[in-house]
Amino acid sequence: MFADSPVRMAILILAILAAIVILFRRTRPGGTAAGTTKPRRRAGGVGTGAMGAVYGMLNEDQRRAIEVLVEHKAAAVDPERQRDNPPARGTDDAALRRASPERHARIATPADVGEIVRVTNLAYRVEDFFIDGDRTNAADVADKMAATGACFLVVDVPSGNGLAASVYVELRGERAYFGMLSVAPAHQKRGLSRVLIDAVDSHARAAGCKVLEIDVVNVREELPAFYARMGFRVIGTAPFMKGHTLKRAVHMILMERSIR
Repeated sequence: MFADSPVRMAILILAILAAIVILFRRTRPGGTAAGTTKPRRRAGGVGTGAMGAVYGMLNEDQRRAIEVLVEHKAAAVDPERQRDNPPARGTDDAALRRASPERHARIATPADVGEIVRVTNLAYRVEDFFIDGDRTNAADVADKMAATGACFLVVDVPSGNGLAASVYVELRGERAYFGMLSVAPAHQKRGLSRVLIDAVDSHARAAGCKVLEIDVVNVREELPAFYARMGFRVIGTAPFMKGHTLKRAVHMILMERSIR
């Protein structure tokens, strides 16, 4: 479609660069201020002067291709455009982190049950290689939320339209257990697991707990190392008791650390 001639290819490259430069000027700090009334132009109105003239020389198919590329770049800067989907391969993680404001956890309410189910099941799709079915459902989450000494801590997406992450916490005297730590794929690799664990620590400390407990499935080999970096140590093993249909034999690794 684009390679009609070397000239057309050069024009296309210039137009793409113009579109991307203008997009990032609008979305990064120092661009158009949030909340202003200045309208945002579509990609078809890209630029002025020489770049605008170059863009005007393209046909409809070429313009549409550029709009798709610009929208892809916009999604990398504004993750709310793809809340439930992981970033595409090649996305600039540093740009995503810069675009993500500091997050804070809060105690969930019954109104959050559906979102907790959604985020948890999305996050636990990585366990499909050894287990059948969803990780949880609305009845399970509601029962856990209603249990004495238990709650979910959650992190809202920046727009407030849904949740980015959640974790279950259960107070057990001087010990506190947490599990079902889940970060929606579109919000992973931005430090939200640490935000949740720090929130669990604070919640348990306020209740007088001295120790945090967690159990992780042995076939998720990355998890013990992840929690070890946060100060947890292995203290034993236990049978897998979650009632799911297993595709292979697994067991739980028990870990703990002192409340900080």
